[in-house]
Amino acid sequence: SSAYYLVSLVLSFYPSDKAPIIAADIGLLLSHEGPATTEAPTAWSMTPSEVRTTLPESTSVKITANLGFPKGEIRSPVTSVEEPFLLALGEGQSNPEWRFRATSAHEEIVGTHRLSVIVRAPGDFRCRGAVVIAATVLKRRAGLLRCRAKLTPNVASVTFPR
Repeated sequence: SSAYYLVSLVLSFYPSDKAPIIAADIGLLLSHEGPATTEAPTAWSMTPSEVRTTLPESTSVKITANLGFPKGEIRSPVTSVEEPFLLALGEGQSNPEWRFRATSAHEEIVGTHRLSVIVRAPGDFRCRGAVVIAATVLKRRAGLLRCRAKLTPNVASVTFPR
């Protein structure tokens, strides 16, 4: 038999002039205390699955001639470009994650973001989820630095009751 659990993660990224966050990965490593032959807990459903930023891209070209003849003009329609800001990966697997990336519209990852996953786990064994957070920050002198968060025990893991 299986059990289903809702795991909600709330992350706050604060703005920084000295070291803006340009990428962040939040993962959940799911496991159980049962025998290896028992199916691992999996991410049954994840939300949000994708967040994109839309940028208008003007392909307008104006050609004029100032030789005494009437001015000519060529215009093409305005299109838009979508860039992924947040992607959920690993649905159906035991290592779901969300990946944030800075975009042209948002050069830094800031704000509060709510992430949720429904975990399908074996109902007969205690299950756990280890939270892993890593980020890439932009340092003026050092360039890009990849960091991994040290989380307190009450934040670093979640235990699912039987």
